Amino acid sequence: MLIDLHIPGLASDSGGPSRSVVQLAESLNDLNEMHVRLISQHLPNQQSLTPVGLERFISSEAKSKTDLFLGLAGCRGLKRAWLDKQPDIVHINGLWHLFCHCGASESRSRKIPYIIQTHGM
Repeated sequence: MLIDLHIPGLASDSGGPSRSVVQLAESLNDLNEMHVRLISQHLPNQQSLTPVGLERFISSEAKSKTDLFLGLAGCRGLKRAWLDKQPDIVHINGLWHLFCHCGASESRSRKIPYIIQTHGM
């Protein structure tokens, strides 16, 4: 089973969701029948958290702060990943970011079940 975890960013100076999603990805990946792909986005030269032992980590570089804010880098990475292989389920971490909306709408259009975890938003 392939699970996609989506998070708008993994900046090391961000709050709890960045850290908890990386730990979730690492833990799920340790299960025998689970394959996890973490999809995120970042600015050039941004210090980001990197999962340990996760083969499938896609963090698309944003061209500008506006590109990052709009989630366009993440949406590009998501679409490239899904050309390679569609996930069995999508776990979106966040609510108010456009990258989260992109993951939900792409999932709906492809009839892929998805979960939105709000993390207190």
